[in-house]
Amino acid sequence: MSRYAVFVDLENCGAKVATLNSILEKVKIRGDVLLGRVYGYTDRFSDLKEILLSNTFSVVPSIRYGIAQKNNADIQLVVDALEVAYTNPLIDSFCIVSGDSDYMPLVGRLKAMGKYVLGISRSEAASNIFINACNEFQFLESMGGRKVPTANASSRKKQVPQSDEMKDLSELNKLIVSVCEEHSDSGEMYASELKGVVVRLRPDFNEKNYGCATFYKLLSKLSQKFGDLHVKNDNYNVIVYL
Repeated sequence: MSRYAVFVDLENCGAKVATLNSILEKVKIRGDVLLGRVYGYTDRFSDLKEILLSNTFSVVPSIRYGIAQKNNADIQLVVDALEVAYTNPLIDSFCIVSGDSDYMPLVGRLKAMGKYVLGISRSEAASNIFINACNEFQFLESMGGRKVPTANASSRKKQVPQSDEMKDLSELNKLIVSVCEEHSDSGEMYASELKGVVVRLRPDFNEKNYGCATFYKLLSKLSQKFGDLHVKNDNYNVIVYL
């Protein structure tokens, strides 16, 4: 499983809660996020506080002075990324949320150190040089924001109304389909691996919140209701496929 450091240029990604959620979801499907930093933070991005704190991100504030302000943030991101690459052997993958061609030398150095580099950016801000330098690149517009079910303390204590339960099951089904599509070319995964990814994306996930004693029973329930997923047993291993 990959272990990521995520570096976000807020001005490049648009600094919206839904956008940042989509970025984190995309990375967490691939592995664990061990470290995260955002650059260019100011009070106008205060609506991001909850998502930044809940994902243990640190912020590098934006101090505007002269026309070189943007370069200052870019250089700080490069310095921090290289420091992490050299000093933290646990991290084997980097996500750079920016499309600036200035980051191309950083990507080259990270790849030379054996690191995997995922680039994410808005299409209008993405340089072809940066896109081609990364191991993998995703456009923000193609990612979209997905609303996924969460279970708070009160919802665990009471029975979910039927209409709400169906809505939550539908959203969970969409999430699992997305994970299978992203995680495997064949759209096939072991159920244990799939559950690990879902838990990384939604730490409060529990199949019992959906009225199922096991994850296998929940998958079977989703398969029967929506038909997007299929479940099979293969020598006591449960396999999920689209």
